[in-house]
Parts: sequence; structure tokens; C-alpha cells
Amino acid sequence: MPEASQSAEATRYAIYGGVRETYDGPLSMATDRMVWNITKEKNTERMAVVTEVAWAVRGIKPPVPAENLIHPLDPEMCADL
Repeated sequence: MPEASQSAEATRYAIYGGVRETYDGPLSMATDRMVWNITKEKNTERMAVVTEVAWAVRGIKPPVPAENLIHPLDPEMCADL
């Protein structure tokens, strides 16, 4: 069985090839951390610059206390579904 990255790469080339059968204009396919800057003048494709060791930033609201959080699969919340 191929690894996930090999399978994703094969899918990517298959999609690209399919698009190219009918379209020959500019084309880019997103990858992780890819950014498109779109303006009236031009479209720019770039990779985001991030740090893996960012410090936490205090938000404008205090965090919700853990006891007030509702688990998305809480049986009481799903009883009526």
C-alpha cells in the first residue's frame, strides 16, 4: 500500500492533468501553508512564513472555563438528533 504522501502526490498530478485537458491558463494547486495574495493588479502565490515555537498571545476575551465546555459528542446534546 502506498504511503499517504505518495497517494496524495499521485492524486495531485491526476487532477492537474485533468484540468489541463480543457484549460491552459494559470493554475496552481494548494499545498500546506500556501497563500494566494489576490489583487486587481496581480495574483501572487507564496508560502506562509511561520514559526513552530510561537509564544501564546493573550486574546481579547478571557478563555472559557473547561467546566463550561460542551463535548461535541455529548449524549445529552445529541439526544434529539
